[in-house]
Amino acid sequence: METVIRLLNDRNFVRYALILFIGEFVRGAIILSLLPLYGLDYWVVGVAVTAHYTTDTVSKLGVGYLVDRFSSRLMVTSGLTLAIVSICLMYYFPIPWLIIVASALLGLGISPVWIACLAMVKDSQRATQMGFLYTLWLAGMGGGPVVINFFLRFGHALSFAILTALLGLGLLFSMRIRRVDSRNLRVIPIRRQFLMLVQKVRRMRLLLPGMILQTLGASMLLPVLPDFATLEIGLDPSQISFLLMAGGICAILALIPMGRLSDRFGKQPFLVIGFCMLGVALLFLAKTETIEFALLWAVVLGIAYSTMLPAWNALLSYYVPENQEGVGWGLLNTVEGIGIALGPSIGGALGSLYAVALPIEIAAFIFLFIGLFYLLVPIDRITMTKRRA
Repeated sequence: METVIRLLNDRNFVRYALILFIGEFVRGAIILSLLPLYGLDYWVVGVAVTAHYTTDTVSKLGVGYLVDRFSSRLMVTSGLTLAIVSICLMYYFPIPWLIIVASALLGLGISPVWIACLAMVKDSQRATQMGFLYTLWLAGMGGGPVVINFFLRFGHALSFAILTALLGLGLLFSMRIRRVDSRNLRVIPIRRQFLMLVQKVRRMRLLLPGMILQTLGASMLLPVLPDFATLEIGLDPSQISFLLMAGGICAILALIPMGRLSDRFGKQPFLVIGFCMLGVALLFLAKTETIEFALLWAVVLGIAYSTMLPAWNALLSYYVPENQEGVGWGLLNTVEGIGIALGPSIGGALGSLYAVALPIEIAAFIFLFIGLFYLLVPIDRITMTKRRA
């Protein structure tokens, strides 16, 4: 309770977090529900989703520089305005190439919100605040498709109107953010910032395997999990939704407690346990044939994710240069985006050429490898050393 009160007392952080929830809610609703059900050809939906995540990932480095150089409030407000424009384009001009452009603009518009939130995280509450942010991120991404599917029964116009209104509410929140953040930012030439960041990347080379491999393993599952659940376990769509909700709820409930524990006891144990739990759960899930065991492993996956995530992002934050938080987080998110870009293609190819369960098994071994790797690397000691350097 005391931790929650401290979080809520930081009004700027709370406003950023609420805007993050709104942005991810809208993103999830559009990318996972509205576009696939908008009467478009599959290739249009595929290219639109790719364009969305490409602009979201690639723009983070540039957005991070702008967040550091200008005010976070200006960048977030501009991004939300662009996101509203993109939704209006989708609704009023449902032409394939404009849908793709609008989807890309939506990714560009939401990108500053995440960078601004990460730049607000305080040293003394790293994992706790990370857990809070990821709780809202998961709730938004998971809740958006579920809620909007209900309103789709009444037509696309109402759904688009609701999402536009939500972004408008986020825009109002952004206008209430204080212009001057709690940190004193120094304007540093971008060439010098880039050289300093390259040095940071070299120093954090032991974290690079986890940065790329974990997003690679997770994104490999996206093309095959629905078919695996249907063909191998025999689940119908409602049962799949139930399993996803069960795992997601467990992850959300555990994120903040796990963040507090990792703040108190250190990051390395939670990294090792979390990654190994993910690997073991996926291995058993790949062999599951009943809904009861599928539910069990969905719950374990949710808990494992919440065990690893706050500690992992808190560790990454130690390598973000002081007074260059936006650029630093932009660089880190761009590196992690490499795995997200490669994973779906690899997972889909493996599932098509061999067996639908093969990408799940390979992802499991990737997570086990990451867990064992960080069991042998004294991450907490190395991180603190680098932070003081």
